Order: sequence, then C-alpha cells, then structure tokens
Amino acid sequence: MKKLPASLVLEKNKLSQNSAWLILLHINIQGHHEYLVRNNESVTFSGQGYTPFAFELDTTKQDSKGKIPTVSLNVSNVTRMFATLLELYDGGVGAEVTITVVNSELLTESYAELEIIYNVLSTQVTEEWV
Repeated sequence: MKKLPASLVLEKNKLSQNSAWLILLHINIQGHHEYLVRNNESVTFSGQGYTPFAFELDTTKQDSKGKIPTVSLNVSNVTRMFATLLELYDGGVGAEVTITVVNSELLTESYAELEIIYNVLSTQVTEEWV
C-alpha cells in the first residue's frame, strides 16, 4: 500500500487550497534530459529546474487481457524542439519519461509514491503535438 507523507494527505484532503498540484516530466532521450512542468512558471524540485511547457497526459489505458498499461503523452510542438530531438535520436523510441505529481507549496516533501516511469513505445509528430 502506498503511503504519502502526512502533510500531503492533509493538503490533498482540503476543500479549498492556496496551492496547486503540478505535473512534472523528466524526459530522458538517450542521455538528453528535458525537465518540464505543466504550469505557467518555472518550478524547482529536488534541486532541478522545470521549465513551463504545454503538454497533455491522457488517462492510463488498461485491459482485462493482461497487457501492460499504456498512456498517451502529447507535448507541444510549436517550438519544434521535440521534433528536432526525435530526428536526432531515432524517433525517441526507448526514451524514459518520469511523471511526478507535486504540490507547489510542499516541494520539499517525498513524492516517491506519486512518481511513475514510462518507456516510449512509439511517437507521432504533427504541427501542433509530438
């Protein structure tokens, strides 16, 4: 059973909050690291700066046949940054994406239970999204 620190449980259970729950992405494409936060300002977590960036994260897809759960991540391609990286690194297949959910006011807490690591199985590039 996963156990969150008491301060996070208290914050999670509040009816009204002054803080925000943020999604952090650490994308590791063959040793090239990108740190992104779904927010309108930068965040520092565990000594690492996370850059504000537009991305969408779908819900995890599971089935009853025992297949490994998958999730779709769409990262903005407006700057073409990720399209360029995918060209350099074989489409990004095999890259590792760490997703962490943190609270903006409690960034020094342990979020080990709110961290998930995924491996990239495939990529698609459009003008808007990767």
